[in-house]
Amino acid sequence: MYLSKNSKPYLKINLRYFKAAGFWILLVAILSISFTSEAKSLFQSNLHGRVTNQEGQPIQNASVSIVGTQSGTVTDADGFYSLTNTKGNIVLEVSSVGYQTKRINVGYQREVNITLELDVAGLSDVVVIGYGTQKKSSVTASISKIQNDVLDEVPSARLETALIGRMSGVDISQRRNIPGAAPEIIIRGTGSISASNSPLIVIDGFPGGDLAQLDMNDIESIEVLKDASSAAIYGSRGAGGVVMVTTKRGKSGKPILNLNAYAGVGRPIVFNDWLTGEEWYKYLVKYQNREFAWAGGDTTIPIFGDSRRPVNYQVNPKSKELPQTIWQDEVIQTAPVQNYNLSLSGGNDNVRYYISGTYSNEAGALKTAFYETYGFRANLDVKVNRIVSLGVELNPHFTKQRVAGSNMVSLVKYPPFVSPEKLNGKYPRTFDYIPTGHSGQQSPYVFLYGVRNFNNNFANVGRAFINLNLMDGLSFKTSLGTNIIYNT
Repeated sequence: MYLSKNSKPYLKINLRYFKAAGFWILLVAILSISFTSEAKSLFQSNLHGRVTNQEGQPIQNASVSIVGTQSGTVTDADGFYSLTNTKGNIVLEVSSVGYQTKRINVGYQREVNITLELDVAGLSDVVVIGYGTQKKSSVTASISKIQNDVLDEVPSARLETALIGRMSGVDISQRRNIPGAAPEIIIRGTGSISASNSPLIVIDGFPGGDLAQLDMNDIESIEVLKDASSAAIYGSRGAGGVVMVTTKRGKSGKPILNLNAYAGVGRPIVFNDWLTGEEWYKYLVKYQNREFAWAGGDTTIPIFGDSRRPVNYQVNPKSKELPQTIWQDEVIQTAPVQNYNLSLSGGNDNVRYYISGTYSNEAGALKTAFYETYGFRANLDVKVNRIVSLGVELNPHFTKQRVAGSNMVSLVKYPPFVSPEKLNGKYPRTFDYIPTGHSGQQSPYVFLYGVRNFNNNFANVGRAFINLNLMDGLSFKTSLGTNIIYNT
């Protein structure tokens, strides 16, 4: 029936219809793929360009980032940058040292060239150097400066701790958990194998001071002279760099009374799964068997009570049967810290003054350890006439420090079967419970409460100066200063 003459034209018409339909389906598929590809390129593509200054010169190592994301890059030696997989309508932020940060609404552009303008305000800042003050733009030596905008908000008993991570090329590390311990300051790496690498401290032009004598509330600014040319005026004393501190001074106007106080607590990061009881016993067994094997012994001999095994390689089962103590919980504490600073400043055109007093107390992570300070500062400036001016600076400072008799690692690892309570009027040792197999180290409580290790320090940096203004741009200044230190 389908091969009849009437059916044949029908079949031919349908075949032509399907061929035409297939052509249009194929065309629509190709257009869809093309549109999808174009849309993908529109919404997700690579962004590139070049960063230059106002003179058209490339800026190397400029930071180029997409606002609101973690995506970013830096420019190469020719100022070019490239960002991959950028999506949607984006905003770029471009910054570089010495230039003003710039934000650009990129939209869906694929090539964006940026021109940065000089940060004139930053170059106009005045920095303190060894032989006076200069504008940043006039200084070719390597100098870092930090203004005290937020330093007095950092809860720390030491000024150095507040500076950690705030100055390039200056490495400050706190190596001990002792409250009041001086951090180590290294400028531009270690310069000597045997000699000291500590920088020279200069306070208001007086070399040889100590940052421990300063309170952060009294600081105006800090400059670090990092290379030989900037520190050359101090000779070999500046071989490790120079830290120059400028303290606050009074200004003409009404008296200003300022109170800065904070209080808080600190707690060390601790380990919460100490070995006690059966775990401690198994650890001792493994340890003693290893030592016995190295000495040529037979580890199949029972661990306790067999005369063939020397007593110094035996482990008494009482070590797991006695009441257990987690010494970490016994020797550490949540340490309170507090600081109070009261200052008064003011003056007129002829006399200006700044007076401040500080009290600080920082407890240690180990019980009984603390660092307590009392500080006073007075800066007085007097203008006698248009030629002569003079001033006096006083900074008495007293510290009292108690150091725990041992370090935290030694104390928290003490055998857990020893009780913290006194036995027959004294803190017990391991051999008061088990005569052999353990060292005779004293109880951690002996180091904490039985040893009274105090360090008392009194220091005073004082200076008096006179300045003669001989003519515009030329002045003569002479000063007399002393640094008195007394330790007990």
